[in-house]
Amino acid sequence: MEGFFCVGLSQADGQWISLLGGRRHHRVTEVDWQMNRSGLAKYSVGTVIRSYLMEHEIAIGMEKLFFEGGTPHSMRHSFLSEEAMDIVVMNRSLSVFLLRSFARWLHPEKNFLLQTLLSPAVKWQLR
Repeated sequence: MEGFFCVGLSQADGQWISLLGGRRHHRVTEVDWQMNRSGLAKYSVGTVIRSYLMEHEIAIGMEKLFFEGGTPHSMRHSFLSEEAMDIVVMNRSLSVFLLRSFARWLHPEKNFLLQTLLSPAVKWQLR
């Protein structure tokens, strides 16, 4: 798909140690996810791949770089923070009713949509 990317960091033997993916649009790069191989925390591979990514994005002319979610990192002090929110829209249908009814048994702690459907902080408005 246009704008989507995936980059990786590998060892000399070719084994992947970090992968990162996101999308580029309108001179903005958004990083949606990152996975690091377990057992390498002391080597800061997350910092390494992000620094390579920043160099690359600057070289290709990107003007903004966003990291969506993730673990807080000391690198966050180098960026401007902005308020963000999610907007979820649902229709009134039997399938939505059933999903909300069974959401508690579908492991919502691992699923953003189910967490949103069950959250007492979410205010649903009928329009």
